[in-house]
Amino acid sequence: MPLIPKVMPKKRKQYVVSIVGWMLLWLPIFVSAAELLPFQERELVTFSGTGTKNTRPFTVKGEWEIRWESSGLIIASLHTKEGSLEGIVINAPDGGKGDSYFPKAGEYYFKVNAIKDWTITIMDLMPGNSP
Repeated sequence: MPLIPKVMPKKRKQYVVSIVGWMLLWLPIFVSAAELLPFQERELVTFSGTGTKNTRPFTVKGEWEIRWESSGLIIASLHTKEGSLEGIVINAPDGGKGDSYFPKAGEYYFKVNAIKDWTITIMDLMPGNSP
């Protein structure tokens, strides 16, 4: 039997070429667009209280955000579970509300100094579609 390749019918060949072309054109756009999608947020834990208190330790596995609210003065520092100071994350002499982003996973707790009621919520951020 001769070694002559089979020739595809013209319509089928055009169809295969158009699918491959479409994939080569659009697939990189879809893949890179996934990186631009907003974070999917999940509430990990909420702490609340009045006055001064240390929170229980919490674990974050990736990027996360603090959302806080207070009816008066609040200063909060973030510490590793072992006790090392990571920094002052809330400093609001008149209270209010705010948020702050953190890219680092780990085990942490807060030392909170406040005069009135306060709430701190930890949001776990995962890249992907918003809920």
